[in-house]
Amino acid sequence: MKKQYAKITLTTLALSAAFVCQDNFGLAKDKIIFRSMEATLDPLPPPKVLHGSVVESTAPGPPATNVFGYAERGSLYPTTITYVAPDSVAWLRGLQPGDHVVAAHVTPEKAVLIVQRGQKKYSCVLRTGALSALTGLADNSDGKKLSAKAEHSDTRTLATYAITMVVDNSASMGTKDCPGGISRWQWCKDHISDLYVEDKGVLQKNISIVTFDSNFHSRQNCSPGELQSVFAGGNPGGETIMAPALEEAFLLVRSQLSSGRPAIVAVISDGRPSDADNVKKTIIKETNVLSRPKLLTIVFIEVGTPEHYLQELDNDLVKQGAAADIVKVIPFSAASSQGLSKTLASTVPKPPPENSPKTSLSATVSTDGPNKAKEAVASHIFIYTPPGPDKKPAPQPTPRPQPPVVPAPPIKAHPTGVSAEAAAAVAKPLEVDEKAATLKNSANKTYK
Repeated sequence: MKKQYAKITLTTLALSAAFVCQDNFGLAKDKIIFRSMEATLDPLPPPKVLHGSVVESTAPGPPATNVFGYAERGSLYPTTITYVAPDSVAWLRGLQPGDHVVAAHVTPEKAVLIVQRGQKKYSCVLRTGALSALTGLADNSDGKKLSAKAEHSDTRTLATYAITMVVDNSASMGTKDCPGGISRWQWCKDHISDLYVEDKGVLQKNISIVTFDSNFHSRQNCSPGELQSVFAGGNPGGETIMAPALEEAFLLVRSQLSSGRPAIVAVISDGRPSDADNVKKTIIKETNVLSRPKLLTIVFIEVGTPEHYLQELDNDLVKQGAAADIVKVIPFSAASSQGLSKTLASTVPKPPPENSPKTSLSATVSTDGPNKAKEAVASHIFIYTPPGPDKKPAPQPTPRPQPPVVPAPPIKAHPTGVSAEAAAAVAKPLEVDEKAATLKNSANKTYK
């Protein structure tokens, strides 16, 4: 039996149809039935009512911290750090809960900590800039308030400069002759880290770092996280090859100088470059190729024992062909007591204070009338006339009595047979020999 199906087209969604089945005689067995469809919604559940009240939370909040941003358990050293506040000076310098403070010297403006973490000890210097980095205000001796802007004039002076720190990482930088018994390399780490936290880190985006020994490593716009890796993985070693590192530093500030903005290249070294002649040639070449050499300031900061070579860079480069004197040398004592921000700011011209009155000078030059300058000079000239035979010489002043010379007491023999000077020389840390250390490291290398 052959079946045919009739097609039904629905013109509305509210209708439904049943198929009609016909046999070969055309007789319908089923009737077409139409019925309407109405849209309905599922019933919603009954609303729920929540009953409650707001009470004061009993959960413990963060503990109280000192001005540096950390809390410690106990008042006598050694103590344990229990909490470090986020974005505080202590947090930026890397302190962590659980660190043991073995010894400390704390003032309202600075804290020097000896921290033990595991089996190692670290030196950590925390500075608040007279509390203005955290509170924005500081007291002076007169009891008046100083604004943070006035307190941090040094960092604000440097804010317009591109700063490249060229840090010596040779073997001699491992000598532990800096204040506190720390090495020269550790001193660089502590003071460069201060640049990142002073005045709420306003200089962070301006600082690039180049470390050098026999080779150099460059980090442009070094972030605080990269700064930790710079000093964490670089133990002093190798010789002091300074000229290539200086060339890299000049490249990092080239775009800043080309746009007419000032830059600083600060070299922290113990002053013993192995390529001294190339260092002078590199600085002279850079000075002569700049259209405005005064925009660049090159600062050599001595660390450890001072050397006469750095003074030669400060005084003699113009005589040797440099177009301008842009090199300044800062002794270690000044840099250590002032800090890097104040040291660098002292080498560049400070901008005039805001709202300062502008003064103008005016004068007129006249050729008429008496020569006042000549008369002034003539009035200060005294003509000496020797006394004649009938004139008595002028009385001479009576010489002042001189105090009697007291002989120095004899030097007593030291009970151990060693003089005090010799004992101090023996107690002074011996400086690391760069060449010997480099040869030793090269001999212990394993080559594949």
